[in-house]
Amino acid sequence: MKYIKVNNMIMNKNKAIISVLAILLLSSFAVMAVRYLRTSEHKTAKIYQNGEIIREINLDTLTEPIEFEITDESGHKNSVRAENGRIRITSADCPDKICVNQGWIDNGVLPIVCLPNKVTIEITGADSDIDARTGG
Repeated sequence: MKYIKVNNMIMNKNKAIISVLAILLLSSFAVMAVRYLRTSEHKTAKIYQNGEIIREINLDTLTEPIEFEITDESGHKNSVRAENGRIRITSADCPDKICVNQGWIDNGVLPIVCLPNKVTIEITGADSDIDARTGG
């Protein structure tokens, strides 16, 4: 009789372990599916001047870096470099150079802003929209 009780306890433990493993496995598949669906949205850099969008770049599809200049009506310039998944202002003729010193951005949490030249660069898409809204 004691043997049957011990055997039943072992079987119950095994069933519990298998159930926990199955739940973990299903949860992992669900997380992977959600991440796959979310990353199908492309990471896009949006460049604004004077509050109006002047250029959009799909950062996920860049195979080679691109560089370009943004010039305002007063002749002030910002040089921009975009690579796969990231973007930055490489030089600017503004006095403080905060936009240049910020370096690369690769998500939507913090945009690049050059106040003197009225240029803003933000990233949208993929994980960035959720991060920007939640601050995470």
